[in-house]
Amino acid sequence: GPTYKRSTVVANHYGDLQQREADSHIITALAVHPTQLTAASGGSDCSLRVWDLKRHKMTNRVDFRHPVTCCTYSKDGSKIAVGFGNGSVCLVNSKNLFTIHSTRKSLKRVGCLDFSPDGSHVAAGFEDGCLRLFKVDGPESDSLQLTGVHNVGGEVMHLDWSVDSSVLRINLAGLSVAYLDPISGSSLDAFAVRDVLYQTHTCPLSWETQGVWPMQPKGAEILSVVASNAHEAAQPSIVASAEASGNIKLFKYPCLGSGV
Repeated sequence: GPTYKRSTVVANHYGDLQQREADSHIITALAVHPTQLTAASGGSDCSLRVWDLKRHKMTNRVDFRHPVTCCTYSKDGSKIAVGFGNGSVCLVNSKNLFTIHSTRKSLKRVGCLDFSPDGSHVAAGFEDGCLRLFKVDGPESDSLQLTGVHNVGGEVMHLDWSVDSSVLRINLAGLSVAYLDPISGSSLDAFAVRDVLYQTHTCPLSWETQGVWPMQPKGAEILSVVASNAHEAAQPSIVASAEASGNIKLFKYPCLGSGV
C-alpha cells in the first residue's frame, strides 16, 4: 500500500492572534471534507476556519457571535453544520462560508452533530441531555426544521449514524452508550443492533473500540476516537484514540482486545 510521511498539517488555528491571546482559546471543533484534502476547525474565538491540508494553509474564515463547539461536513461536502456554545445550530455553504440557515432550540451547548448518510437530517447532541433531530429541506432552499427532541438522560458527547440512517449510536457523559431509533427516539436493544454498520465511528464506548481503553484506566480517559473506512467491512481500517493524558494511539479496527 501507499506510504505517508508524517508532518504537521496545521501549526496553529490561532496563528493570527498574539501569543497571549491565542493561549486563552481552545480548538473545540474539527471536521474533514469527505472527498477533498480540506478540513474545517472551530474554537472558542467564535471562528470557523477552512484549511488546505496539502498546502498547510488556511483558505477561508468566518467569525460568529458565539464559540464554535462542533462542526461536520455534509456527505457531499457542500455544506457544513456548525454547533455553538449558546445552543444554536447553523448550516453554512462550504465554499464561501455564507450562512444558509440558523436555528436555536436550546440554551445549552451543542456537544456533537452529524448529517445522516442519506443527507436528510442532522442529529445534534446537547448539554441539556437531549438529542435533537433536524430535517434538512431541499437542495435549493436548505433549512433546519426541528422534527424530534429525545431526552436521553445525559449530556450527549458523541454520536454515529448507521449506514442506512435507521440507527443512532450515542455516548453520554458518565461513560454510557445507547442506541436509538432517530425518528421515534425509542431505545434499541444493543444485542439487536450488534451487526449494524455505521457510517462513522466517533463513539469511544462501543463493541468495536473496547480494546482502545487502557487496562489501567486511571488518568487515561479516552476523549475521542475516529476510524477510517468504518462503514466498509471488507476494507482494512485503523482507529485512532486520543487520551486525556495527551497520548494519541493507533489500532487495527475493529479493536476487540483487552486494552494496552
